[in-house]
Amino acid sequence: MRRKTWRSVVVGGVGVLAAVAEAGVIEQTGAVSLWGRSSPYTSWNVFADPVDAGSAGGVSGTPRGMDFHNGRLYVAHGGDLIGNALWFYEPGATGNLTVSNSRRPNFGPGDSRRFHSVLGVAINTSGAGYGGFAPGAEPLIVTQTRDQAGGAPTTVTVADTASPVPVSALAGLPGAAFPPASIEYSRALDRFLSVESSINPTVAVVHVRPHTSAGLGAPTSSFTLAIDGVTGVDVISGSFAGALLGQNVPHAEVLLALSQDVLGQGFHPRLSVWTYAGVQLGQTQQVPIPTSFERLSVKALAVDEANGLIFVGDSELGRITTLTVPGPGAGACVLGMLMCGVRRRR
Repeated sequence: MRRKTWRSVVVGGVGVLAAVAEAGVIEQTGAVSLWGRSSPYTSWNVFADPVDAGSAGGVSGTPRGMDFHNGRLYVAHGGDLIGNALWFYEPGATGNLTVSNSRRPNFGPGDSRRFHSVLGVAINTSGAGYGGFAPGAEPLIVTQTRDQAGGAPTTVTVADTASPVPVSALAGLPGAAFPPASIEYSRALDRFLSVESSINPTVAVVHVRPHTSAGLGAPTSSFTLAIDGVTGVDVISGSFAGALLGQNVPHAEVLLALSQDVLGQGFHPRLSVWTYAGVQLGQTQQVPIPTSFERLSVKALAVDEANGLIFVGDSELGRITTLTVPGPGAGACVLGMLMCGVRRRR
């Protein structure tokens, strides 16, 4: 039986009901080939991991967004913020997801944030601007949301624990007609990157957005990823990308993209690496994790560079798969980053 321990904390004056639960049921283990090398994986059933802290409709673990920071894998499910829309794990060096921690902002009955669907997570590590936090403080989760009635896409910041920064008001996402498939923060650019819809179904458009304390701005530039079905991106260092691809990557940062074929050629997730100019590095890799279902719905991606782990979230199966990076290993990546003087958050 899963054990749950409840505690009450205060987030910027907003009451939060928190819980720690024994979680993460292993569904399967194995190995897949990534860029020519064997990569072990473990798939965890996380459907029951967010603790139901009073949501009338219940809460399920259907990962729609993830981000990794300071030893924690933050996860957002696709439900509304009235439930446990945010929870996290502390996976350790092996990517273990056996203990989950839930957070539920205690919004009042008339609060307009109560029924906004959570679709993505990004963490601003710069210490300034939208969702920024001071060094040593708990991070803010920048959650891209959309009203369930179908309103325009918006963002909202939610403090993780006892942060002095309160849960913010809803802020618009200028220039976005539809909610982005993914949102991420680039420290090198000090910009948010939002993957948004394109008229051409064979590509994904990444908009580069400035930000202030009031919210994200209209895109100042864009670049295209020539691959269909992109559902998640994560910013990774050039040294980590080089370890993945087995080649030199002369960039401080690049994008790791998670996609799923929408043209009917296959249903397994795919991983690919791109520069901020939209140039693909190396080849696209299929991740053929076995499943008894005909269709997967991969929606979330996160990376722990220090331990060489890639996390892939599936909102249909309620599953997070931990992939161990093959090849030189995380130690070489970290050494390379230190030698290059690149300050990374992962």
